[in-house]
Amino acid sequence: MDERSWHPPRTAATGPDSGVRWRRRGRAVELRFAQPIGDPVWRQSVHGAESIPTWNAITAGGVTGGAVALGSVYAAPWATTMLALPALPAWVGLAVGAVAVPLAAGAGWLGGLRQREHARARRLATTGIVDALGEGFGIDLGGAGARALIDRVAVAMRTGERQRAHVLTGRGHGRFTIEPSGEAQVLVAPIEVGDDGSLLGRLSRAVSMPTGAEATVTAEAESRRLLLEQRLDRIRAAGRIDARHASHPRLVTLQVDRMTEFRRLAARAEHLAKLPGEEVRETVEKLVADLDEVLELMRVGADALEREVLDASVRDSDAHLVFLRDKYAEADDAHRRERDGGAS
Repeated sequence: MDERSWHPPRTAATGPDSGVRWRRRGRAVELRFAQPIGDPVWRQSVHGAESIPTWNAITAGGVTGGAVALGSVYAAPWATTMLALPALPAWVGLAVGAVAVPLAAGAGWLGGLRQREHARARRLATTGIVDALGEGFGIDLGGAGARALIDRVAVAMRTGERQRAHVLTGRGHGRFTIEPSGEAQVLVAPIEVGDDGSLLGRLSRAVSMPTGAEATVTAEAESRRLLLEQRLDRIRAAGRIDARHASHPRLVTLQVDRMTEFRRLAARAEHLAKLPGEEVRETVEKLVADLDEVLELMRVGADALEREVLDASVRDSDAHLVFLRDKYAEADDAHRRERDGGAS
């Protein structure tokens, strides 16, 4: 994937890196995290990050102490009676508790230290989500009304399942879908409110927040580019194309060179589209036509790459079938020779 297509996190000069990268994908914003989906970082914690080791130590020590006490009062007398053993003195339970409780508390503390680091990383990633989506959609997501969107992104990263969220800010109301799009990526897309001409439809559009995703001169081309990019991702995964694969140079040309050329032309067209003048308008139309040519070249390249992957799969499958046929034919011949030799 072209690293240049991702925006770096917005951090202070001396602040830590949140690890969150983002980029526009049509009307949506795609987020990429340092931790993959399902990582322990995304697990929820009841207590604050700094108090997790203390609470873990108290919980582990308390549970162990309670278990020792119950065992001394109930389990030990029952076991000695059933097994006809001499009664254990009371100090045995105290001695066990004096050893087991500190050990359990220490183990809880050490486990809490690891959980604290996870909680800190999750808190930092949450800040990165707020900044990335705020920049990507051009809205302020720092208020309580947008908390549901941030939490749902974390849920999607924890479970790997598609989520929906409602957001209410000073600029209006919005609905979003959050869908995993990679090992450590989610795609956050606004749900467009339709205007069916009814009073409720007009009211819904009136209170909908702008998300910086209004139609532009390159919107249609950008939508087609997104489909091509997704197609290339599927071809790469299906063909298991890595740096050693014969088709890797062709894939890099499409995913990096062509995509970079497209983004450069699109950025210039968007910039010029904001300027007045007939000559500027003609230049914008020419740039949009150039975008169509780049997309057509990408489509042709994707078709050729797909044929290469399919042909390679067919060759591998045929070779595997020939190998199996020869292998079992040799086994049959050996069995026949062995049977004929025994018969004679």
